[in-house]
Order: sequence, then structure tokens, then C-alpha cells
Amino acid sequence: MNIKELRYYHDLVIQKNFSKVATHFGVAQPTITMAIQRLERELGAPLFIHNWREYPHFDKWGMNRLLKAR
Repeated sequence: MNIKELRYYHDLVIQKNFSKVATHFGVAQPTITMAIQRLERELGAPLFIHNWREYPHFDKWGMNRLLKAR
């Protein structure tokens, strides 16, 4: 886990859109996706409920991780 991945996650919670976060950081959208997947693997739990048709829904565990990261 690194600070960049946490920043991606933080902005994703606020923006609720992978493409907007990628644009904000000047990276490709898959970069954001892979960073979130690395965080989830390292933490051993999903940070949000995955649903490709809608914006990411953050579960309680994921939100608690964000608050601790702040």
C-alpha cells in the first residue's frame, strides 16, 4: 500500500467515477482499477461493492478504512 493508492481511493470515494479520478491524476483508467485491486488484495477485503453498471458503492468496511487512512 502506498500513498498514491490511498489518494486514488480517497478521490474515488468522492468522485464515484473511475474515469474522473484517472483524469484528475493524469493516468489511464486501468491504472486506477489496478491500484484499487492491489489495495483490496493487501487488505484482504473489498473496499466497495463492485457493480460495473453503476458508480462504486462503498461498503461499511471500506469506508472505515478510508477514515483511518485520512
